[in-house]
Amino acid sequence: MNELVRAESERRADDEREGSRTDDPRLGADSGASSGAPGSGLPQGLFAGLRAAIGRSRGVERVYRILVGATGAGVALLGLLLVPLPGPGWLVVFAGLAILGSEFAWARPLAAGLRRALERFWAWWRARREARRRDRMR
Repeated sequence: MNELVRAESERRADDEREGSRTDDPRLGADSGASSGAPGSGLPQGLFAGLRAAIGRSRGVERVYRILVGATGAGVALLGLLLVPLPGPGWLVVFAGLAILGSEFAWARPLAAGLRRALERFWAWWRARREARRRDRMR
């Protein structure tokens, strides 16, 4: 753990000397002060340190982004296939979008818009079902 903190401090010092940005928007406002994901059980700063290590190499970062994209897209597509079946189809779709949103900013508003559309659909569905029940009782 101390080695990760020391490596991150050295990287930040190198970045400041080179004049490059030290803040990574994917990690929050300050990548050095970030902690592990809430409830993940990871030591504080471990995820940020690993993500910073991945970001040091363009090739490794490209492979990482491809893997995150493929995993998120695969999970989201699997969820779409499960939607007509009984079970957690939409939950799996949102899990896939959350995976994509961890690395790609465009996935976050997509997930929010999809959630709003799904909420509108279920409100319409409940109103329609209630209206049909009332019609049958007459």
